[in-house]
Amino acid sequence: MEVLSVKVKLCIRCKKSRPLTEFAKRKNSANNICIHCNRIYMRKYNIERRKKCKIKNAGAKQCLGCKRWFDIKRFPIDKTYNSGRYSRCRTCAKKQKKALPGYYINKRVGYANHAGGRISVARKKAIGIHKLTTIGIRKILEIQQHRCIYCGVKLTSKNLTLDHRLPISRGGTNTIENIDCVCPECNQLKHVQTKEEFLKFLRTYIKRIQAYQCEPKAETKKSARGRD
Repeated sequence: MEVLSVKVKLCIRCKKSRPLTEFAKRKNSANNICIHCNRIYMRKYNIERRKKCKIKNAGAKQCLGCKRWFDIKRFPIDKTYNSGRYSRCRTCAKKQKKALPGYYINKRVGYANHAGGRISVARKKAIGIHKLTTIGIRKILEIQQHRCIYCGVKLTSKNLTLDHRLPISRGGTNTIENIDCVCPECNQLKHVQTKEEFLKFLRTYIKRIQAYQCEPKAETKKSARGRD
């Protein structure tokens, strides 16, 4: 079946009407420029930037991620490379780090080991004795089949949290035997309860909800308003 009509947009630079697929999806005013004009502009921009970098400092480097030329100071230090700097700029290096499959697990492990930085000296000492590892958390996730141990919600990079079965405030340790992978809602609802206490609470809580939902509710009569 032939497409008879296509949505068209006018480019600011070349003044030509092109289909919407040839425009980049951006929030700023650059969404009115087509891809072809944007490529030409970026080529000129990179050449001028390279010249400026060479004038300011004798060293300029091209980023492998965004393909732009930056000053050598813009790249993180990495002595494994001959230049002594990483192949990507700082922004692209951060994106590459976040794209790694185990990044969110490493982040949660670091948060659990330091407890978010808002803890007392006594709790710091209790956590400092035992430190979690990413290998241990991955094993727990495999055992739990990447699901919350309480409600069964699938755990992803956005909703993964680590919970202590016996809270550290009540004498618990920061070891793998005392850790469960749960969703943030269950973690917040559990608060400072132990695992056994929370499971008892859930059983009674669900029964109360079911009993309340099954109760016959009285029909509310609408109050008749008098008219003038």
